[in-house]
Amino acid sequence: MHSALAELKTRADIFLARAKDGDPSTLKRLAALPAFKGLAPEAVQNQLSRKHALSLIAGEFGFRSWPQAKEILAGEKPGEDFGSMLHSDRDSTGFLNNWYADYEEARTCREQIDSYLLAYGKQFFVVSAEYIRSLGLSPDDPAWEEMGRDWARPKSLAARTRLYAQLVSKREPEGAGI
Repeated sequence: MHSALAELKTRADIFLARAKDGDPSTLKRLAALPAFKGLAPEAVQNQLSRKHALSLIAGEFGFRSWPQAKEILAGEKPGEDFGSMLHSDRDSTGFLNNWYADYEEARTCREQIDSYLLAYGKQFFVVSAEYIRSLGLSPDDPAWEEMGRDWARPKSLAARTRLYAQLVSKREPEGAGI
């Protein structure tokens, strides 16, 4: 299995090739980038670089930028802002989760009930096994126990990195359907 970063790089390369070939839906997705707002498709094609493709793909997976995605997905930093990858309207409809601004409160809740601690931006939320399944992940994956069921401050960054890879491989970016 590819790492999450390798998968996002591959998707960015495919995106870049499609954009340079003039694919209309791909070029339309580029309108999300400030550098390309209001530009004609031909102008976008002439200015487009891999850096732009990486930025767009990172944004579509819930990160502010490619550097943020790289830090979080590779486990280079513990993470203060996790982006929105673990939560989206399409995944979370029908779930009542416990939300916290304070990590320690979220951790205490996670310890009191059979649950999983996830992160959204700088917030934390505690979810059931069903929510984990809705993300396309298995709540029975041994990585969860290796992490202490704590995405924000896992006991094992390697386990979280493996779960990120699974998550990225199973999901389409938010803007891909445009």
